[in-house]
Amino acid sequence: MDYLGRIAAVTTQAPIALVMTTRIENDPLDDMWRQTSGQSALVSIDLAPFSEAEALSFAQEFFDTTNRFALNCVERAEGNPLFLEQLLQSAEQVGEHDVPGSIQSIVLARLDRLELKDKRALQAASVLGQRFSEDVVRHLIEDDGWTAQGLFRHHLVRPLGQEFLFSHALIWESVYSTLLRDQLKALHRRAAAWFAASDLGLKAEHLERAGSANAAAAYLAAAEERAALYHFERARALAERGLALVRDRGERHALMMLLGECLRELGRPNESIDAYGEALNAATTDLARCRAWIGLAAGMRVVDAYDQALEVLDKAEATAAGDPRLAAEISKIHYYRGNIYFPLGNIEGCLHQHELALRHGRMAKSVECEARALSGLGDASYSRGRMITALDYFRKCVELSESQGLGRIAVSNHYMVAWTRLYLTEVAGSIADAEHAVETAEMAKQPRSEMVARLAAGRTLLEWGNFEGARGHLERGVEIAESLRANRFRPFFEIFLSRVDMNDGVPRPKVAAGLEKAVSLARESGIGFVGPWVMSSLALASPEPKVGREALEEGARLLAEGCVGHNYFAFYADAMEVALRDSDWPALEGHARALESYIEPEPLPLCRFHIARARSLAAHAQTPGDPAVQNSLEQLKATADAAGLRLSAKALGQALDGA
Repeated sequence: MDYLGRIAAVTTQAPIALVMTTRIENDPLDDMWRQTSGQSALVSIDLAPFSEAEALSFAQEFFDTTNRFALNCVERAEGNPLFLEQLLQSAEQVGEHDVPGSIQSIVLARLDRLELKDKRALQAASVLGQRFSEDVVRHLIEDDGWTAQGLFRHHLVRPLGQEFLFSHALIWESVYSTLLRDQLKALHRRAAAWFAASDLGLKAEHLERAGSANAAAAYLAAAEERAALYHFERARALAERGLALVRDRGERHALMMLLGECLRELGRPNESIDAYGEALNAATTDLARCRAWIGLAAGMRVVDAYDQALEVLDKAEATAAGDPRLAAEISKIHYYRGNIYFPLGNIEGCLHQHELALRHGRMAKSVECEARALSGLGDASYSRGRMITALDYFRKCVELSESQGLGRIAVSNHYMVAWTRLYLTEVAGSIADAEHAVETAEMAKQPRSEMVARLAAGRTLLEWGNFEGARGHLERGVEIAESLRANRFRPFFEIFLSRVDMNDGVPRPKVAAGLEKAVSLARESGIGFVGPWVMSSLALASPEPKVGREALEEGARLLAEGCVGHNYFAFYADAMEVALRDSDWPALEGHARALESYIEPEPLPLCRFHIARARSLAAHAQTPGDPAVQNSLEQLKATADAAGLRLSAKALGQALDGA
């Protein structure tokens, strides 16, 4: 170093350039050396790692860079030329995921130059992965005063915020490989103890690496924690990892139950059903079998397998009946049975089942069961056409759920608040609620809730006259419905898409063809859910009078047989619209009186508006210019404008302009 300093000093007097290379680690060009070199100009260039292009160019000296091994070497070397060279030269000696002995030798030589305390700390840090914090390492080596400065000075690690990162993945791998089996197990057990209070997933991973018999149970606990926070994808992965390790049959049952729930919430109902089937096979007690049957029914309901769902619910009820300790399970049985009765048009059965669900949920002192039962009672009231009562139940459900941290239940009921508000002609509020429902369902990654929230948003935006926004929500909803195989809802989307199409000028034969497919879907998935509404939509869209007439006749028969309440409101409103188009005044009045009769127990502003609108437009068509009719049209137009019923207001405006 003294000689090099003297040569550097000569460069100020002669045409000499002195080029030296050194490593950053223990750089010898310190202040003392600079004094030896005199006033010489010194330029320092820190060489950066290879870029990807440079690394590929270098690798061509060894392999064709389309070779998978060469590409893997480039990726693993992370721009370090020495490591890249050693990886490429090791092709015949090691597998692509091994660390070549040459690199290990380099790393071990650097490791041996460390103080003993820092060496132990670096080895302990390696069990944490490439990234670690000083606090955890202090716990692992039982030294509260240790810091990472020594490792940093030797360029083995670099700062990363409040933590540290091994300066290269191959350094981390090489250090980890120096630990003996017993050392590894002991360090992983200590790491698991450290993370027990802060990260159950890491606790489980360290127990697995320690070869602990408790690893599967730890993965179950971690998965349950993630599921409670609605992180279902992470919970699914943790549950599957636990299942790969599990030996105990009871733990296998619990993991399969949780996996079934996660898959259902992730929009994979058929896989969920399979998981619950595996949970049933692993069950060793009546309680375990009961819970597995309930899970099966929940998945079967989503794929519209109603008969099978009711069958397994009967089995679950036979097992749980008479045991007061199973009040929560009995509440769930009644809840899911009520949910199945809803689309089947079993109105009184739906109401009775949800009343039983609420009673048993309160007996069990389960807020979750109570919230679900309130949602079910909202559905039952909705099914009976009591939309004001339904809105009250849905709001109570959402308020209780949000106050008790039951966000998943709140998310799945937000859209019904939006949907039922529309019957009270609160269009702007309905739109806000629907878009909030879409947003929260997306955030919670609940595809089924997102699907129905988009249905609500599409419908309310259609009423508002925002056809482009409505189409966007409806088309996305169809995609989700198809992915979930939720055939029960696909006719619903076709109803509103047909109206958007008609307002966008799509030819009526094309619109009618789509609705005829919706009729077929409705027959397959349960005609009582939305059949009459599809029939009236077809009558409205079809250019063939015979098709429209037959559709209305079948829709009327379905109403007489009993079906979900929304069908009555929609069918009669559409039928009045068809009668207006065809100037069939007796038919219009008949439909208006039928709707008046249906809403008599709980009159709805939207229905009263549609009845008054149809009668006023009919009167205008028969006696144009009548002052009383003119006044009625003006009042209805003002009501529609104030409520945001822009789609319905259009014909009123045209009538007033024509007068």
